[in-house]
Amino acid sequence: MKVMFFWLTLLTATMSWTGNARADDVDDLRLRRVDGTDISAGEVERYVAAEIDSGRVTGLQMAVISDGRVVYTHEFGLKSRTTGLAPDSATVFACCSLGKPVFAYLVMQLVEEGKLDLDHPLVDYLDRPIDDYPEWSSLKDDGRMREITARRVLTHTTGWPNLRAQMEDGELGFVYQPGERFSYSGEGFAFLQFVVEQITGTPLDVLARERIFAPLNMSRTSYLWDEAFEADHADGYTEEQRRIKMNRYSQSRAGGSLVTRASDFAKFVVAVLNAKGMKQSSIDQMLAAQVPILSKRMFGPLARETTEDNKPIRLSWGLGWGRFDSEFGQAFFHTGHDLGWENYAVIYSDKKIGIVLLSNSSNFESIAQRITERAIGDRNSPFEWLGFQRFDQSTRPPPPEPERETVPIDSGTCNAVVGEYEVRPGDLILLRLKDGRLVGSGDGKTWDEVMAVSETEFFIDGKPYDFSFRRDSTGAVVSMVISYQGMEIPAKKTK
Repeated sequence: MKVMFFWLTLLTATMSWTGNARADDVDDLRLRRVDGTDISAGEVERYVAAEIDSGRVTGLQMAVISDGRVVYTHEFGLKSRTTGLAPDSATVFACCSLGKPVFAYLVMQLVEEGKLDLDHPLVDYLDRPIDDYPEWSSLKDDGRMREITARRVLTHTTGWPNLRAQMEDGELGFVYQPGERFSYSGEGFAFLQFVVEQITGTPLDVLARERIFAPLNMSRTSYLWDEAFEADHADGYTEEQRRIKMNRYSQSRAGGSLVTRASDFAKFVVAVLNAKGMKQSSIDQMLAAQVPILSKRMFGPLARETTEDNKPIRLSWGLGWGRFDSEFGQAFFHTGHDLGWENYAVIYSDKKIGIVLLSNSSNFESIAQRITERAIGDRNSPFEWLGFQRFDQSTRPPPPEPERETVPIDSGTCNAVVGEYEVRPGDLILLRLKDGRLVGSGDGKTWDEVMAVSETEFFIDGKPYDFSFRRDSTGAVVSMVISYQGMEIPAKKTK
């Protein structure tokens, strides 16, 4: 009996260290790294806490995977500077493009079931010609649409830009020939989502909940805003600590609306590692090199230039994941990035070791490399290609900028600008008068006050953009111009 009690005690202690719960003494919990060494969770916590303080990173959630399971989670910093509250294990973050590999997993399930072919023209799955769909009608006379397949979307080889707003006329078109080269495109994921919803007759948020989130017990994850998130979510922050409210998406977007926590996303990664919910052959195809990456950067002007610098790690893209080779075997990765939010996940599939990092700060990418190296021994992630600028310890990011000084908006301006503004079909910005104040919304459900910094420059508190209005010769407001991360996006006034 004493022997049995001893082994039960040892088993219980081991489970508390390697499950989601944290050990009482984190210095006794050892985290295995890809090079065969290990490190105590306590040392990682102290290191990360110092890094986020030096780098002025607002908050961070971390989940570590070892032996194909989640072994450690922790939270750092603040989820909101306004409240001064720290994130906890239930706090949700905006995951941005981390929603893409989740969507790719769903697509591969449909491929397994014979509902979708990776190499069949996506337009053939639609009930009507492409010009009958306003969001895609700019491509109606382009024969290259028959070259757009699920594989080309998932490998970012459609030839489309990341966002149509980057096109000179704001209309979606081809930058490259389909299949010519890797060129990251959120627009491709939007089109594939549209096709998937047409095939299944079911919205993405429902498909993902039924096929992925519920089976994997990802209870704090959704492509749509859930009222349950309201009590415990993070606010995003720019480099200057300007607050960015989390988007309350009322329409799911495969490429950018995912909300989750690090432990939930790590459960998804574990499902990929262990081929849960899918055949191993499908996982192998998803993580295999589909297209080599020869560009100097993932985004920006250098994305058009080529280099051989990443050939030693065979940097490439699979079906929904980036991937590379290392002395420790194959690995896959993805980022999630928007103003105020920066995330990263990398997993060494041969070692079944990985890390998920979710942050509510535009300063996080500067310290990501040091954190992944310290925690799991990752020295191969293509951070330079991703454009992560390493933080210089000799200098600190700028201190928080003061609150923006605002001016009153006169009644004449309020009356002139109220209405609906169409960024693209189905994507509207609404302006209304409420209790004598000008308020704005993207879905007609959540409204925020419109503020002005001058007679011509406006913003919505907590939103990542500024805007101004254009008038015709009679003085009537005819459009809005949105300034977002160096882009000017026109929105026509429709009502």
